[in-house]
Amino acid sequence: MCVSLFLSLTMSFWWLTMFRVWSVCVSLVLILWGMSEKVQGKASKLWLQQLNETFLQTGVFPSRFLWGVGTAAFPTEGSWDADGKGESVWDRFTRHSDPSSDSYIQWEEDLESVQYLGVNFYAFSLSWTRIFPDGNAKAHPNPAGVQHYRRLIGKLKELQVEPVVTLFHWDLPQVLQERFGGWLNRSTADVFADYAAFCFRTFGAEVRYWITMHNPFLLAVQGYGTGAHAPGVTGDPADPFIAAHNLLRAHAKAWHVYDKHFRPHQHGKVSITLGSHWVEPLHAQATPTNLELCQKAMEAVIGWFAEPIYGSGDYPESLKASHRGVIPEFSAQERLWMKDQAYV
Repeated sequence: MCVSLFLSLTMSFWWLTMFRVWSVCVSLVLILWGMSEKVQGKASKLWLQQLNETFLQTGVFPSRFLWGVGTAAFPTEGSWDADGKGESVWDRFTRHSDPSSDSYIQWEEDLESVQYLGVNFYAFSLSWTRIFPDGNAKAHPNPAGVQHYRRLIGKLKELQVEPVVTLFHWDLPQVLQERFGGWLNRSTADVFADYAAFCFRTFGAEVRYWITMHNPFLLAVQGYGTGAHAPGVTGDPADPFIAAHNLLRAHAKAWHVYDKHFRPHQHGKVSITLGSHWVEPLHAQATPTNLELCQKAMEAVIGWFAEPIYGSGDYPESLKASHRGVIPEFSAQERLWMKDQAYV
């Protein structure tokens, strides 16, 4: 399994009184591709072990570990309506205030910096609305957007830097939010699968590593729960769970599209970036009650998304029990279709 840690902004506030909490983001594509263990029930062993700080300070990275840097389209590209680009939910949410980095214009200078750092990969996300202004991948793509990403990927290959491409980093087309309700609508997963297929077909000859989406937990909770992130939906306690359900379905659809139609000749990898906190019993009081609460805390964040993909194909039992009546259900067929599709 490949693991890369980044800072995230997520926390579950009521757990803070009992546990020490860290927030991390786990990118499950960038470094090593291997086998996983089932998510549920594994972490409790770690809480009973003494931390080996010497190993953390002196351990050796595996030979296939890839060092890299990354960006995301919305906060770095700028030019929110340039060359035929459509409006995203984040463009609307921020009232079209362009970021200062202006990477859409200065992408060559950015890659000079990447080259200077001497890294193995550069991770970036595609702007869905730069390629399809209204989100509809069955329509004609925006030539300027397609050409921009062709140039970017081509230059990375020329520099011998692996492009790691994220299909979706939260910037849903505003049209899809208005027309369908965004990720609250099951059909958005189908539209995403069409978009993913276009990207695989158009850029896949030069891209070996794909990420379907970045940290769906934050999008579901902050975008469709608290309203702190775009699209700013609030009010219905079921909405974050519905959005998460459709994001998981979208990931699985894209994975299967690649596996069936593109992997045989492109030989690439497809995975997902998941975000989570990490908790430990406060003051190292590893009582059975505290361990159970720690386990439930993990299952309610990273387990919410990792268990369906890497484990049973369904949500953790503790999450289903604590949110009965609001969390959607996977059918038996969906559970088979959902699981074990993150590594190859």
